[in-house]
Amino acid sequence: MKSFTIPRPWVILWMLVCLSAVKPLRSAAQCAGTIQSTTYTATLSGTGNNTYAVNSIPKYPAAGPTLISVVVKSVLNVTSNLVLQNTNPTGQDFFPTISRSDVIKLNGTTLGAPGGTGYNGFPETILDPAGGPVDHITYPTTSIFTNASDYKDSVKSTDPVFPSFSGSGNLTMTYKSASFPGGIPTGINNNYNLAETITFTVTYYYCSIILSTNVLTFTATRTDNSTVRLNWTSSNEEAGSRYDVEVSKDGNTYAPFDSRPAIPGRLNSSYSDTYPITPGASGKLYFRLKIVNADGAVSFSPIREINLDGDPASSFYIYPNPPGDEYVNIVFGRSSANWQVDIFSANGRLVQRNSFFNTTTARLNFVHKMAAGAYFIRATDLGTAKSYSSSFLIR
Repeated sequence: MKSFTIPRPWVILWMLVCLSAVKPLRSAAQCAGTIQSTTYTATLSGTGNNTYAVNSIPKYPAAGPTLISVVVKSVLNVTSNLVLQNTNPTGQDFFPTISRSDVIKLNGTTLGAPGGTGYNGFPETILDPAGGPVDHITYPTTSIFTNASDYKDSVKSTDPVFPSFSGSGNLTMTYKSASFPGGIPTGINNNYNLAETITFTVTYYYCSIILSTNVLTFTATRTDNSTVRLNWTSSNEEAGSRYDVEVSKDGNTYAPFDSRPAIPGRLNSSYSDTYPITPGASGKLYFRLKIVNADGAVSFSPIREINLDGDPASSFYIYPNPPGDEYVNIVFGRSSANWQVDIFSANGRLVQRNSFFNTTTARLNFVHKMAAGAYFIRATDLGTAKSYSSSFLIR
C-alpha cells in the first residue's frame, strides 16, 4: 500500500464520480452472489371475459437456493369489433374505448391491485340522432392490445402470501379477465366480440449465497508469512448452529477448512481461528464463513481477501464501506503496533485524528456527524512511520 498523499482536485473529482457510482446491494442486500431467476409461462386464450385455472406452473422448490422475490406478470394481445347504435333524439360525439380489469389469485388470495389498462381503440365517433342516416356504425375487428403489459405484481419475502410460492407440486392460481367498453354515452347501444391471448408468467428470483444477519464482524489478518488470523463476532446465537470456515484460491470455488459450533445463550459471541499459509504460496487467498443453522438454513459472511505476494500489512482495509453514520472499523493487517489514524475530507482538510495502541484492529468512532461526501483514512505506524490509506463515501 503506497504512502498517503492528498489527491489533486481533478483526481478528487474523478474519485467522487467513481464512488458515487458504487451502490450497496439492497433487499437483495443480503445476497452475496449473483441474483438468478427462473421464469415459467402459461398461455391463456379466450373471449375477453374469462376465468382461467392456472395449475401448470411449479412451486419454487423448498430445498433450492434462497428465494428472494416473485414477480407475476401478464401481457395481452386482444382484438375486438364494435357495433354502435344511437337511440338518443340528439346526435352524439364521443371516443369509444375497450378497458380491462384483470385479477390474479393464489389459493384464493388476490395478488396486488387488479391489473388494468384502457385503450382508445376506435376513432372519434359522430352519430346522427336516432333515425338519421348515420345513427349507427360498425367497426371491423381491430387490434385493441398488442403485447401490452396489463398486470404486474412483485411479491416480497415479507408479504403474507410469499410462503405459498414454495414447496412441492404446482401453484393453484386463477386468472380472471374482464373486458368492457367505455367512453360510450347513455342511449348508445353497443355490441362487440373479443378474442384474447394472455401470456402469463411467474418469475422466481433467488440467490444461493445469502449474507448472514447474525455475523457482526469478520476479519482475516495476515500476521506473518505463515499465518492468517481469522476473527468474528456474532449475535443471537442459536443452539445447533455452526460456523464453517471456508477458503478459496480463486474467489469462486471454496473448500472447508475448519468448523466451530455456535455458543448459544449469549447476546454476542466472539470466535477466532488460524489458517496456516503453505510455504512458498503466492497469489491471493479468500476466506468466508458458512453459517449453518439447526434447521439446515445456510448463509454466509462477507468475503475477506489476503494477498500473499506483499508485505503482510497489504491486507489493510476498512469496513463496512460505505460505513454508517457513526463509525468505521479498521484492520491494520500486521502484528500489533501503535497507530495514528487521520480522516481527511476530499479537499484535504483534517477532519479527525485518533490514536490506537498495541492493536491490529480498531473501531473508529466519528466525533461529529459526517456530511455527505468522499473521505480518506490515513493510518501511520508510529514505530516505522509507514502509512497506509483507504477511502470511503458518506451518502
